[in-house]
Amino acid sequence: MTLSGDVCQSWPDGTSKGDFTGMHYGIEWAHKYTYFTQNGSLYSNSGPYEFKITLSHFAEKLLSSKWLPTQHGLKSPKLVFLQKPEAKDIFGNEVPYYSGTLPEKVFQLLGINTSCDLKSLLRYLENLSISQEPVSKRIINCLYEEIEHKGKSHKQNEVKQSFNQNRLLYLDKHWACLDGRCIWSDTSDLFINDYKRLERYYPKRRRLFVDILGVNESPRIQDYLDKWLEYQEEPDEDSEIRLGVVEK
Repeated sequence: MTLSGDVCQSWPDGTSKGDFTGMHYGIEWAHKYTYFTQNGSLYSNSGPYEFKITLSHFAEKLLSSKWLPTQHGLKSPKLVFLQKPEAKDIFGNEVPYYSGTLPEKVFQLLGINTSCDLKSLLRYLENLSISQEPVSKRIINCLYEEIEHKGKSHKQNEVKQSFNQNRLLYLDKHWACLDGRCIWSDTSDLFINDYKRLERYYPKRRRLFVDILGVNESPRIQDYLDKWLEYQEEPDEDSEIRLGVVEK
């Protein structure tokens, strides 16, 4: 199978572009080059220059289309795990597995998930969020639990960066950003329309959202002051009751 696209060749004094034709195991462009993957892109680091490779439309379809056989039917490779005990321990039978044998480089090229380390789990969560596929809440719970477990103190920034840059918060069958409108809980019920209260969705994941991702555990004092002013400016039949709750 041949892949085609653009190569960006980084010269010392700037950048130029050229065409290439590539195969599974190397890039043919004047010479054969070995490649590696990083953040979803292919790179060649042979020789004095680095080449970033943009896959052709056909290659993109190969990576995103549903054609890989799993126990849940045909799935796109990036949403499939290689059947290994580690993945089974985390997900049980919830995620689609591929049980065939292929060269390791082919697994990497297709984006099939062969590891359950923190980086792989965050990437899988991102792939789910952009796939527009129906998502099981059980899979999300498994992912959040394992990310919480693997997101130790020295890896918290990696988790924060992924959640800040991508829509990785799954609420009410849709994906959302983890932003300033998220809190862990609101016992007063004054901020139902102001905040996403994450405890309602993932009551066992406090450490992930509060300790690792830095979500506020409850509304801030300033939030209560703003709400108090709001109720004073727009009085209604329930305003006295609500003001009493705020003042407490």
